[in-house]
Order: sequence, then structure tokens, then C-alpha cells
Amino acid sequence: MRLRESLNGGIAQLGTHAIFGYFKKSSLMGASESAAMHNQIFQCAENHCLVIDAIYIDEIETAPARLTALIATLTAADERVMILPNLLHLASLGNPYDVRADIEGNGIRVLIARR
Repeated sequence: MRLRESLNGGIAQLGTHAIFGYFKKSSLMGASESAAMHNQIFQCAENHCLVIDAIYIDEIETAPARLTALIATLTAADERVMILPNLLHLASLGNPYDVRADIEGNGIRVLIARR
């Protein structure tokens, strides 16, 4: 459980938070593209006044193992946020729009870093 100092100097109990990024590497993704994905996720978090706990990354041959692990981790928290570079990173589980709807239906907020 995290604690945050309130504006009046007291301590407010906020519950557990889970703010994670996720992306799936592609066969053509090099180090600079991977760094760009990280930067997009961190920038999106900053724009929403959030702090990333970690970024889950699936390799082509392991997808969607990290994504399903991330979803399992998020379901245990009070505040649940997943940040993606774009919806295509959900395609390993099916139609990205349907997958997003399923994830959000479980109380996980999905933010898209780049529209």
C-alpha cells in the first residue's frame, strides 16, 4: 500500500497502485525503436501525473506471456493502469479493440501513448 503526503501536510492512504507499461517487440525493432517505446510510455505516464512501476516487454517468440502476466499483476491492485504505445501491441491476444474492451471490463484503465 502506498502513502502520499496530502496538500495539508497529512498522510493520505491511497491503496495499492499498479501503473505498468507494455509493448511487444517486432522483428525489425532495434535498440533505438525499443528506447522510443520506453520514452513514449514514460511520457504518457508523466502527462497523466503517473509514475511507472515497470514496463513489461514481450519478445516475438514469447508473446503473449508477459502481457498475460501483466494483466494478472494488475488485477491485484486497487488502481490499475496499463500504458501501451498503440493498440497493435495487444494483437497477440486477438482483435486489439476487443482485447482492450476485455481488459477495461476488468477494471484496468488502458492508456495509449501515441494516437
